[in-house]
Amino acid sequence: MLIIVPLTLDKGHTKSLRVNKFFTAMNVVVKAKLKFSTANHIFKLQTNGFLDIYHSQKCSDFISIRHGSFFYKSNLTPTKLLYMVYFWSKDHDQVMIIDELKISNRTCIDWCQFFREICSADLLRGSGVIGGPGHVVAIDESVIAKRGRGANAQARPIPQQWIFGGVDLITNQCFMRFVDRRDANTLLPIIRQYIAPGTEIWSDEWAAYRGITGMGNGYTHKTVCHKHLFKTPQGVHTNNIERLWSDCKRKFKRMNGTVRGFVPSYIDEWMWRRTRERDHYFSDIVQEIARQYPV
Repeated sequence: MLIIVPLTLDKGHTKSLRVNKFFTAMNVVVKAKLKFSTANHIFKLQTNGFLDIYHSQKCSDFISIRHGSFFYKSNLTPTKLLYMVYFWSKDHDQVMIIDELKISNRTCIDWCQFFREICSADLLRGSGVIGGPGHVVAIDESVIAKRGRGANAQARPIPQQWIFGGVDLITNQCFMRFVDRRDANTLLPIIRQYIAPGTEIWSDEWAAYRGITGMGNGYTHKTVCHKHLFKTPQGVHTNNIERLWSDCKRKFKRMNGTVRGFVPSYIDEWMWRRTRERDHYFSDIVQEIARQYPV
């Protein structure tokens, strides 16, 4: 679909370009006239599909239309960038993306990591606080990365990585935090940070949770003993948070594992997707890129 996007030049001169409907908010031009000029500028479409703006017809200095955008300094063509974002938004595996776009493994890894950083920044905009009076939040901790061997026989083993989180049983909102320890000094401050005062909290009988009612935030704490049952006669359970762990880990199983340093960004990506409709992934990530990289 072709649309008209105006480019405003100095002295109020405006020239319209016919461009594909592709990231127009980020000023990425796919098709335009090969070359045209004004009194102060010359516009030239490169073979890679990007438009360069020269200051004058006698000057070789130019400003790429990608300048300051998310795609600045990228060597990928607009078409490949479009497919890169689209394939990532559809959660295709990287092997498929590399094969379809004929790009290097390093390029694919870097771009996918860039998209996950966009997700992380978007999540940080929110307070992350869940629950409140009349709400129930189930909490739990789980191993997200198992203990591994060191690089060689002399290297120290890689410790297992724990994650702690909670889910609101009414709104389905959640929070997750990586933790090195599961003691009260570590978990209780996180509960205070992410769970609103007046919330009813459900958990198993892990010793670190015994101090919840004494935190002074109006919390009500109810537990279930998993040695005997998964749900109390009063209805207390942790099924929702355990299902959350299962859904989250399913992505890592499908990937056959990942580099330990990338795990936090994959968790952020998973949480970002979880709060959106699948059909809106593509439009949402494009809008978020445009918001974080205004041009």
